[in-house]
Amino acid sequence: HKVPIPLVLFTWENLSPPNPIAQENLKRCALVICGNQEAEPLVAPYAKKTFVQLQVGVDTVHFWQREVERTVKVAFIGRDAAEKGVDILRIAYPAAKILPWKPWLELPWWYSQCQIVVSFSQDTQVWREQAPNYVSCEAMACGCAVVTSDAGSIKSWLSGCPGALVIGQHEWDNLSKMLQALSNDEARCLKLGAEGRQWVIDKFSIPVHAKE
Repeated sequence: HKVPIPLVLFTWENLSPPNPIAQENLKRCALVICGNQEAEPLVAPYAKKTFVQLQVGVDTVHFWQREVERTVKVAFIGRDAAEKGVDILRIAYPAAKILPWKPWLELPWWYSQCQIVVSFSQDTQVWREQAPNYVSCEAMACGCAVVTSDAGSIKSWLSGCPGALVIGQHEWDNLSKMLQALSNDEARCLKLGAEGRQWVIDKFSIPVHAKE
């Protein structure tokens, strides 16, 4: 209140409406940046102005395909949790490699060894994906084909993306069939990877994000 600088707030929240304290804080903001389309209607009744934008872009200078052989057909990289759909992936494609989260500097090397990266997130009563899933975007930037679900905000952010195949989060059989077919079609994976990288550069790269 003492410094005449406009207050700008960022929120990912796409599940629950703001509580009374949060409502008061929202009313003080000159701008509320919403990290996904689902967050905007939750805060709009209390905010002077809203804008939908991701918190950060994808560093496509760091995330690019390294000169290593893609020896892993299907992989998941990240937190091994039910809401990330890891248990479903294990059933849908038992040969999938489940890799724990890696240091940021190492991630491009891991992505570059994978032909297909799966991110089959699931909505729960207390959690929903709030972004396009940065793993998917980073993997595409490294030339991977990506298979993901339509959970949370994924579908809206990845709408029209040529490098990510989006499957309904409850369509487990379709996931299995898709992975079986894709894992035996290297040419299609290469095409998806190339188109996905260009899409990430055009839509979510840091220069594009910063300009918006």
